[in-house]
Amino acid sequence: MSGYPGIKGRCPVKDKFGNNFSVFKNDPRLLSGELITAFSGMVTVHDTPGNFFNVKCGDPRLLTGEIVYMNTGKVSVIDKNGNTFRVNTDDYRFKTGEITSINSGRTDVIDVITHRTFKISTNDEKFLSGEYPSMRKKQVSAMTMEGLIISVSPKDDRFKSGEIKLIPNPPERRNYARAHELNCNSAANPV
Repeated sequence: MSGYPGIKGRCPVKDKFGNNFSVFKNDPRLLSGELITAFSGMVTVHDTPGNFFNVKCGDPRLLTGEIVYMNTGKVSVIDKNGNTFRVNTDDYRFKTGEITSINSGRTDVIDVITHRTFKISTNDEKFLSGEYPSMRKKQVSAMTMEGLIISVSPKDDRFKSGEIKLIPNPPERRNYARAHELNCNSAANPV
């Protein structure tokens, strides 16, 4: 969209009356909450034929499987030339080693001074020295009822309820194995 004159630096919004229009990203009305992005409370999905579109977070077709999230069954990867792109999780190139997850050999860390979190190579000197401690240091791998592998605190209440089960020796995790949580925080404040 940045190729169109007058659109660069702008985003689609709607007001409390449902009127849609475009404002600059630093517009005070957007920053104050008077306006919300036009896609608040929406997710991008696709149907069986492969048509992509947006629906509200609570759309019942998500539960029936008629439509699925846009990135379901996809993983971000990097090839030997440093190109990053998305492929299906069962792509044959994983087995041949042509591509790997973009998170392979990386971990989430925290800067203890600024409290900023980011990813870093597991071979980085600052990680190895302990200057940037891992955020997953006190986490264990668990499997959800849907079969997704997630990292959680060992004290997570879902262990007691049976929603998740501990995996004593977890297999190599890939980006696609994380639980896909729906970000519908803005749906709580509909316009």
